[in-house]
Amino acid sequence: MFKLLIVLPMLLIGMTLLGAGALLFLPLLAVFPTMLAVGAVMFAFVFAMSIFAFVLRLVCALIVGVGALAIGGVGLAFLLAGGAAVVGISLLFAHLLLPLLIVGGIVWLMHRAARLPATAPSIAPIAHG
Repeated sequence: MFKLLIVLPMLLIGMTLLGAGALLFLPLLAVFPTMLAVGAVMFAFVFAMSIFAFVLRLVCALIVGVGALAIGGVGLAFLLAGGAAVVGISLLFAHLLLPLLIVGGIVWLMHRAARLPATAPSIAPIAHG
């Protein structure tokens, strides 16, 4: 009884809708090979462009990386050259300053010696006894 009251009408309605849908879909079925070819062409184009973009990004990343390494190398060379120049200049100034320090030290010793009294108290001899 259940089959006659519920399943059979649902089956008839479903078959009718399926038949109408098939009649509407049938002309589109003729266009299916064309749509498949268009989809394949689009897929090939997108795939080729994505490979091209990947290779381009890879090459650009390598260029940027090599450029960064080159700039770092040049910067390191300038850093070392600047450090060597500073060390050289400081040695030069130390070399030029050393005679001035010696002369200034001698003058200071002479000035200090001149301020001492002429008769400095002598140290009493140690008695041996």
